[in-house]
Amino acid sequence: MGEFNFSPYQIAVMAMSIEEAGAAFYEILANSVDDQRLIDMFTNLSKEELKHKEAFSSIAAFFHQKDLNEYAVDVAMLMQANLNKLKAAVFNMRNQPKNIREALDIAIHAEEESIRIYTEMYNVYIAKFHAVLLAIIDEEKRHLKKLIKTKF
Repeated sequence: MGEFNFSPYQIAVMAMSIEEAGAAFYEILANSVDDQRLIDMFTNLSKEELKHKEAFSSIAAFFHQKDLNEYAVDVAMLMQANLNKLKAAVFNMRNQPKNIREALDIAIHAEEESIRIYTEMYNVYIAKFHAVLLAIIDEEKRHLKKLIKTKF
């Protein structure tokens, strides 16, 4: 994968979009099932993704005012690809019959990608944001475990 120049601000804004798309995806899933246990799980996952979005919003605000330098990082392209997949999944869920198993596969893959991307962000961002990123990574890992447990 090639390198692209993105500022930490731009990366945080992309992360906000990923979390927003994830929240929308989980909300659609919550509205597409009848099992109360699944409704609760998807609703909670959606709310947690919105909390992650707020965390990235704070990071973006910090970098927007403090650091406009660009850094050669390869996470931005991964983030954009992940965002595109999530948006396509949300669109497809609105326009096609719901298949919970396929939806769980999409969600599992999205959580795996988020963990990978946020780990790379951790390696690029300044230490000030390491605790926030680690907390988000840990939550994404918990999301992944819930989804895998639900699928099997």
